[in-house]
Amino acid sequence: MDFMEGLMEHRRSIRLEPTLNPKSLLPRLMREDAPLQSGNTLVMMFGPHQCELPPNSRQGVRTWIQAQISEHGLPSLVRFGRRDRPSVYRRDEFVLWLTAEGQEASIASS
Repeated sequence: MDFMEGLMEHRRSIRLEPTLNPKSLLPRLMREDAPLQSGNTLVMMFGPHQCELPPNSRQGVRTWIQAQISEHGLPSLVRFGRRDRPSVYRRDEFVLWLTAEGQEASIASS
């Protein structure tokens, strides 16, 4: 393995780390179908438009995500977290959360 291959392998493992060991509460909210906590934002971006789950909604996160995916397909980006510092996840970072082991129904197959 030359230097560039080693560097690319290292970068790949760093890039995938949020997916494999997420610090985000989003996977737990999805698994429990819990409502979004106040002060947080959840926005799914689909090309030219986006959909936002209001934090004062009593709708569960998984239920809302399933409805958005059914209507628009998989989003290209997801923005989640505190309104003043949300994290942005690319499709390759969050798609595993949609089919995470332990969920009764796969969101991606809905």
